[in-house]
Amino acid sequence: MKSIEIKINSKKITVLRGTKIRDLIEQKEIIDNQYVAALLNSKVVSFNYSIKSSCKINFLTPKDKQGHQVYMNSLTFLLFTAFHKLFPEKKLIISHSIGDSFYFYLEDGIITSDMVEKIINKMNEYVNNNLFIDVEFWDKDEAINFFKNDEDISNLLIYSSSNSFIVVSLDGYTTISITPIAQYTGVLKPFNLIHYNDGLVLHFPPYFQFPQFRPFDEKSKLFSIYKEHKKILSSIEIDTVGKLNEAIIRREAIDIILIAETIQMAKITDIAKQIVDRPDVKLITIAGPSSSGKTTFSKKLMVALRSLGIPAFAISLDDYFVNREKTPKDEKGDYDFECIEALDIDYFNQNMNDILSRKQVELPLFDFVSGSRKKEGIIHKPKENEIIIIEGIHGLNPKLTYKIDKKYLFKIYISPLTQLNISPEIRIPTTRARLIRRMVRDFRYRGVTAVSTLARWSSVVKGEEKNIFPYQNNADMFFDSALIYEQAILRTFAEPLLKSVPLESEYYTEASILLDFILHFVPIPADYVPNTSLLREFIGSSLYIQNF
Repeated sequence: MKSIEIKINSKKITVLRGTKIRDLIEQKEIIDNQYVAALLNSKVVSFNYSIKSSCKINFLTPKDKQGHQVYMNSLTFLLFTAFHKLFPEKKLIISHSIGDSFYFYLEDGIITSDMVEKIINKMNEYVNNNLFIDVEFWDKDEAINFFKNDEDISNLLIYSSSNSFIVVSLDGYTTISITPIAQYTGVLKPFNLIHYNDGLVLHFPPYFQFPQFRPFDEKSKLFSIYKEHKKILSSIEIDTVGKLNEAIIRREAIDIILIAETIQMAKITDIAKQIVDRPDVKLITIAGPSSSGKTTFSKKLMVALRSLGIPAFAISLDDYFVNREKTPKDEKGDYDFECIEALDIDYFNQNMNDILSRKQVELPLFDFVSGSRKKEGIIHKPKENEIIIIEGIHGLNPKLTYKIDKKYLFKIYISPLTQLNISPEIRIPTTRARLIRRMVRDFRYRGVTAVSTLARWSSVVKGEEKNIFPYQNNADMFFDSALIYEQAILRTFAEPLLKSVPLESEYYTEASILLDFILHFVPIPADYVPNTSLLREFIGSSLYIQNF
């Protein structure tokens, strides 16, 4: 067998081709250092991965961002294994994230505190006994045959464009994974299980302060969104990617799109009606993370209000940027356009209070090329009962409206909060959905490559964690901008972008994860998407955004 040279943590060694990564390191060292996976060149792999050519290998722990993802997914698998062993007749489903946690519920029935206690004990037993997790790579036909009696998994496998799958087994429980899984249960600590709202929460320490936990944040306002989403999925009988794919193959894509669009527009109309029922409300601020669809949503809400007889006018906080020379800089010396000090909030408050007083105002227009406010803005004369809709990342920050009477304000948080599950055991992170939206939009309408979008993403998320997420609970209303069919549309646009990321790029790992994910969706032609859809903000031809 051919010998190959590899580099492990800067040390060069020679091994036989086909050697597994776990054979290169003692099990005790894996456990002591809490290694959960390996970084082979720029790809995250399980320890059971067979080395096929010369490469560089580094080991990952939950303190690494990539290792932390493996740690969370592996703990989720451990939870399902324990649950299956204890309650084989019941079906557990993973749902949404809540801060540093994942929420789980039963398909039928409720989870009791006694059940949670039993699961904790079983998971701790697995961790303390340091069991071996069997992680294998199966070809498509082999996997389909094995999971033929599991409708959710078999439908996913049949229609996926991937040709191989990760199959994981522990204590008689076998399932698939779309990401690498840790090889030993002994590294899967610490964790907390919390009985919560008829279900349970699996709580993790964040990677940047591992192994210290942050307090569990219930985010109760968001929970109603998730319950509503669950009810909608139940009514249309599509709650996993496999079921969506099956419906697309049955030529039901147009029906799914029209149902999803109708539900979303009905929600916007309902928000508009709630606002009308509060006659004091004159200013609506809308905030949310990148690629949430804030621009389209604000204009749809404006149309909904007008259809109810309320004059509505939409503006963007981007026009209130201070001139470039006054823009604060971050710790690297770069302009920090995402901090609230980058906005002229005094001028904004003056404009809004003038409008509330029915005074004619000159609203600013910002020239992003010159980095300065244009000499002439938009003259606006307020109408009776008029409502101003303000869209921007700082819409929920009380500093933005510090001189405005709170009785006039209605605050909305928008984000693609919910997604279909890959399977009952595998969730789709909403951050991943937003990143794909942004990547497609950046390339099509801003001339930005996939590598550039991936390179900027960590700083985008960092800005969101500082400027948006802390103010979520200030919102009067939450709006879920996700559409259950969107990944099937975005696949056509995203697939070639992700394939364009070169192997030597430091962002290849993230690109390969996104590519593996998007290939699980059967594509839907973009022509099926109405030009009034929020999704058009990212793929183009939107009636609401003139530039597209």
